[in-house]
Amino acid sequence: METIASALIGAVVAIVTCLINNNVQRTKEQHAIEMQIAAVNANYDKSTALIQAQINELSERVNKHNNLIERMYKCEDRLNIVEHDIKDIRDDMK
Repeated sequence: METIASALIGAVVAIVTCLINNNVQRTKEQHAIEMQIAAVNANYDKSTALIQAQINELSERVNKHNNLIERMYKCEDRLNIVEHDIKDIRDDMK
């Protein structure tokens, strides 16, 4: 009977030890995963900030380009008026 009781106690101790070790290992793995997720999030934030800065720069360039196009249309309209006025003046001189 003593042998069975000590075998059962030994088995229970072994099982409890295994459970404790498993719990410790799982906690370590969870911590490692959390650290990896934090690193990924930090890289994501950096990438997002870089992309946003590039988008802002491109938007500024597009706005400058569009402004130039608008100014060129106005210049062309004014040039057409000036050419018409010059033509009128030449016609009046004949």
